[in-house]
Amino acid sequence: PDYPAANFYMGNLYMKIQDYELAIESYRSGLGSKIKTGNYKILYLLGSSYQRLGNLDKAKEFFEYSLNNKNSYTKARFALANVLYSQQNYEESKQYLLEIIDNEPSYIKAYELLVNLFLDTKKYNQAREYSMKGIDINSKSYFLYSQLAFLDNENQEYSQAIENAKEALSLKRNYGPALIALATANVYLCNKIAADDAFKKAKRYDRRQVKQLQDWANQHFKSPACK
Repeated sequence: PDYPAANFYMGNLYMKIQDYELAIESYRSGLGSKIKTGNYKILYLLGSSYQRLGNLDKAKEFFEYSLNNKNSYTKARFALANVLYSQQNYEESKQYLLEIIDNEPSYIKAYELLVNLFLDTKKYNQAREYSMKGIDINSKSYFLYSQLAFLDNENQEYSQAIENAKEALSLKRNYGPALIALATANVYLCNKIAADDAFKKAKRYDRRQVKQLQDWANQHFKSPACK
């Protein structure tokens, strides 16, 4: 019962079938007394299991153990940044993400989470800066193009918003946030047919949000701005 390799393999299997409680039990059995100093990958997987169960404090604890044992392990550093972001510890999360970008500039997930963090904290200039940096690293990030479209709408650059939203949709068809950004830009430009088409497709992503936006759009189309 205390054979490490068998417990680690069992933990991996439980992760695959999404039984995270049994995964935790197996990983902890495999680690035994080395709960803080064991294999950094197993400690990372243990943290991931806690994260899937919504226990962010325990997830943070084991991601930190993983990093303590291998400071260069980017997956654990990003996972820790993600947990801190979920806990709204934005400053500490940002520091970990910037460390990732400094040490491994091609890690696109770090740019994407960092942009979300800047959007949540209303730092739109920095959100745009890291969206552009991320796209320079990976031009296939539909997520970052969609965020740029959102920022364009905030800056009343509606034609540019349409371009960035369409670029996101060319990379991932019917991507909800891009469709919403596309519809929003077309509402401001009084392009009712194009806005209605984007809203219709976006309903699959978030019907409640789209309904609210459509109510706003209908009022806007009747306003002097569209006369």
